[in-house]
Amino acid sequence: MNFLDVRYRFDDPSQHGLGGSLRENPPSSERARSHLLASAIKITPALFPDLAQGLLKLGESMMLRDEVDCFVVADPVIQAYCLPHQSGERERFTVVLSSALIERLRIDEIRFVIGHEVAHFLCGHWRYPSEDEDGTLGDRLAILRLMRAAEISADRIGMLACRSLEHACAAMIKVAAGLGDPHLRPDIPSLLGQFRELARGDGTESAIWTTHPIIPLRVRALLRFEPLHRKILQNGACAGEDLVKIDDAVEADFHKSSGFALKKLSDKQLELARIWGLVALFSADGMISKTEQQLMTVNLGEETTAKVLRYLKAQDGNLYQAVEAKLVEACETACLAPRSERRALVNDFCRMIDETGAWDPAIRKAFEQIKGLLEAE
Repeated sequence: MNFLDVRYRFDDPSQHGLGGSLRENPPSSERARSHLLASAIKITPALFPDLAQGLLKLGESMMLRDEVDCFVVADPVIQAYCLPHQSGERERFTVVLSSALIERLRIDEIRFVIGHEVAHFLCGHWRYPSEDEDGTLGDRLAILRLMRAAEISADRIGMLACRSLEHACAAMIKVAAGLGDPHLRPDIPSLLGQFRELARGDGTESAIWTTHPIIPLRVRALLRFEPLHRKILQNGACAGEDLVKIDDAVEADFHKSSGFALKKLSDKQLELARIWGLVALFSADGMISKTEQQLMTVNLGEETTAKVLRYLKAQDGNLYQAVEAKLVEACETACLAPRSERRALVNDFCRMIDETGAWDPAIRKAFEQIKGLLEAE
């Protein structure tokens, strides 16, 4: 089967308005691998017989065209990463494992970790933008959401590589706890209980500011994927309808674990876009009449209208330019919200203009600007 067939549906830049910001070339070069040759130890049958055998099995199960290029570095932190690089005209990858990870995980658990890292390369995750790149709040949250989605895809492929839910979950639990045998007995029901306890409360808003999903969610996501995992191992087929249902359930878990923080934030930003969109329409001709102020009060309320008018009175220069600056800022951040909700807001503006019969050239120009901002990818 094609391992990319199990990719998480939201592991797609276009789902988050990021399709135009992908890297063309791997962020590292062959020099990085040369550094590993000088400072780390490559896994070979002579030096690491068990690990090398595990890599051979992993390469066969993942149907890779090349041997897995893997190094061990002296590091007390349990971690692993995949280093993409150019080799001639081909894109290649190298997996790096810390010595702490080797010491605490069993061979089959290490196979999951390596499979997970190889999956990042196979899925082209190195092409994704970095969270620390310049951009709006909406851009940063979209990138973080995409990075968390990428981890779900990599977990699934890693589990297919090691062919065991238990080994996959054990690896994640050990990495999260920093402990191995005999101090830790990986217990999946315990992690599921931890997720339920979190979801019963308010979740944790910090979950939307991380590059990786929380471990209880990742374990729960693999448990949801397990029935399809067994079918794939038996007959190599991947049912698209089953995967859609699993993806929807995982996405719902993301929102539960954060206390629906993204939904709350996107609702808040949509409301700001609604406020400044209406103000832009009312001030399109360069002034806000008494009648328009009354309409603003009806649509926005007395308190919000008073705040807007105070802000505009304090600005120097062109009225619409002051409104436009706020409008652009609000609409860019409102891109956190689903496109369907942004389109609904555009339709609301259109309906309001239709009801007032105010489609003059200035209003139409302002409306087209609002529409373009809210419907942008």
